[in-house]
Amino acid sequence: MAAEALQKSADKYGIAIKIETNGAGGVENELTPADIAEADGIIVASNKFCEYWSYERTIDTIVLPRDFGYPVCSIEKEYINSASGQLRTRFQAFVESIEIKKIQEGK
Repeated sequence: MAAEALQKSADKYGIAIKIETNGAGGVENELTPADIAEADGIIVASNKFCEYWSYERTIDTIVLPRDFGYPVCSIEKEYINSASGQLRTRFQAFVESIEIKKIQEGK
């Protein structure tokens, strides 16, 4: 699953992450406002052709970066396990971009 692939990648790079999932069983490991406030970036991974409410997409891809300054990476993946490689690659690139930004800002 996507959550497991993200967790493996985070462990490999020594990055602390919190993964909220929202599937047939409902929301698990829900992110709190404090979790989001402490985040360096936000990754939204969803299955292709699995439409979720348009207001969620707007918040994820427009409002969070524009109004709050959070870097957001939105990933749509195939609903198959072999797509986890693509997810890991995008995760790694996103983490590297955040690290470069921190270096440039002197943090």
